[in-house]
Amino acid sequence: MSENPSVQDRADYLSRALEDSDPNEFVRALGRVAKAQGMAEVAKASGLTRERLEKALSGEGSPRFGTILRVCKALGVKLVVKPVAHA
Repeated sequence: MSENPSVQDRADYLSRALEDSDPNEFVRALGRVAKAQGMAEVAKASGLTRERLEKALSGEGSPRFGTILRVCKALGVKLVVKPVAHA
């Protein structure tokens, strides 16, 4: 993830990560986007401390869904639910 990616680049990257069967991959991708954006800036915008944000997005823990939504909002993206296309 390049430094300070556009909102569209962030959304595309995170959407690809959501397609992975490993749920921690999305959390790690969210962490990479937050680092590229600036962890301190994302922490402030999400209302979390930098330490809590880094721990939540390390991919080692299980962040609360509310935390994920707050971080997404701080990054200017949102999660969207769509029906699965059947072959």
